[in-house]
Amino acid sequence: MAGERPGRLIALRRELRRLTRKHPGAWACLGIACLAALLIVAALSGAASGPKRVSPNVSLPSGMGAVVGGIEACYDSGPPPGGYPWVAGTVALYAEGDKGFVKPIATGSAAPNADFVVLAPPGDYELAPYAGLSNPAVSVTVRSGHTTFQDLRSTGGCI
Repeated sequence: MAGERPGRLIALRRELRRLTRKHPGAWACLGIACLAALLIVAALSGAASGPKRVSPNVSLPSGMGAVVGGIEACYDSGPPPGGYPWVAGTVALYAEGDKGFVKPIATGSAAPNADFVVLAPPGDYELAPYAGLSNPAVSVTVRSGHTTFQDLRSTGGCI
């Protein structure tokens, strides 16, 4: 059986060589059709994945760190096709002990389908929506010279 494989491959190669000499235009058309099919599949899969959010480039000042993330929309009936969209909003970092979320250390804003950026000195914080919305807070650690990625889930004003 193993001895048959090289013979079959040689025969296949000879047959393909004979066909390409006889019908060179047919192979070009087949290649173009395959390429077109791949492009269509790639375009459809990209369109079905939903809107993409824009992540910013962050330049960190000396001794500072950053928290970057998006705010996911909330739907009472579950996620829509393509996933949750990223909504606009303002977030803030609060000291870990500030459970009333009274005095933010730093704030950042996000446009629709874009990320927020919050610059802060190193430390442990609570990331929450700014201006007293009912969203849950998330614990984050900011390290000097590093970017921490953390998303928030919007629970206020579910659609």
